[in-house]
Amino acid sequence: MPCGSVYHHGCQRVGHPFHTRLRDQAGFTYPSIEAVPNYTCEACTTRAVLGRELDSGSHDLGLLLLERMRMIDIANRWAANTFARYKYAIRRIRRFEKKFDVAILIPTKLLAPAVTPAIPLQWAHQDYTLHAPKAGRVRDANRVAANTARGLRSAVSQFYDLDMQVAHPGKAVSTNRRTLTVNHVTPRVNCHTPL
Repeated sequence: MPCGSVYHHGCQRVGHPFHTRLRDQAGFTYPSIEAVPNYTCEACTTRAVLGRELDSGSHDLGLLLLERMRMIDIANRWAANTFARYKYAIRRIRRFEKKFDVAILIPTKLLAPAVTPAIPLQWAHQDYTLHAPKAGRVRDANRVAANTARGLRSAVSQFYDLDMQVAHPGKAVSTNRRTLTVNHVTPRVNCHTPL
C-alpha cells in the first residue's frame, strides 16, 4: 500500500546533477496541479520496484533521486500554463460533483505502488543522460544528449516486442511503432523472409 504522503509541490524539486534546457530551471520542480489523480512517494515506488527495504549504504539513494526526477518529469509533461488554464475547470467539476453527489474525476485505486519495467527504464534513461559522452556530436561535454539516451528506450522496446511476439503469438499485434496485445488476433505468420 502506498504510504499516503503527498509533498507540497514546491518542496519536491531536484537540482545538480540533473540538467534542463528550460529557462529559470523550469522542469526541476513538481508543478502546481489542482487535482493529482494518484501520487506515490519516491520511497514507496523505489521500495516496490526493488522488492525490498531501502539500504542507505547502497545505490538506493541514487535510485531515490532518479525516481524523484522521473515523477517531476511525468508531471511536467504538460506546459505550466496548461495546468493554470485547467485549474478553473477542475474546480468547477469538483463543485458539480459535490452539488449533485456524483463522481467524474475518479482516480485509479492503487493497492500498491506500480511495479513495471517502465520505471527502472526511465531511471536508466535519466542516469545515462548524467554521464559524459564518449564521442560524436557533443553540445554539452558534461552530459549525453537526450536523443542519444533515447536509444536505450528503443533497445528495450525491441526486446519486449520480440518477447511479446514469442510469448503471445495469438494476441500480439504489431503496429508501426510498437506491439500491443489484445484478446483475439487473426492468425498470421510473423516472418519477413520469403518461404
